[in-house]
Amino acid sequence: MENKNSFSGTWNAYETMGDNFLTACYNIVNDPAEFESFKQNAAFRSIIGNDVYGQHVSDAIYDNIINDADIMNNIEQFKTNDLHGNPNLYDYPGLGMISPGTMYFINILKDLRSNFGDLTNFNIVEIG
Repeated sequence: MENKNSFSGTWNAYETMGDNFLTACYNIVNDPAEFESFKQNAAFRSIIGNDVYGQHVSDAIYDNIINDADIMNNIEQFKTNDLHGNPNLYDYPGLGMISPGTMYFINILKDLRSNFGDLTNFNIVEIG
């Protein structure tokens, strides 16, 4: 018999995580107070993981993005991601208050541009 909880090199969710996630999503869309802080909701973050990253992640990414002119020209647009869900924010020179999750996504954008070049005609739905 296979152990469902053993690490196999892939991500396996416990059976209750899905139920907890669906309940959290229902509450988030139906309760304005829950929506205001959904990026702090443990059940939501257990599946989506959007802003589970700590400041150590944004510290590691900072040097990689601060000298990218195209990213810096659009930093305020990227930071609109932090206007919803009450993520943890940290203050960085040249960036201001920004979440580790947003910095992580910016870094992915930089990686995509490095690997694929101009993304103007690409339709990217989800990475993760």
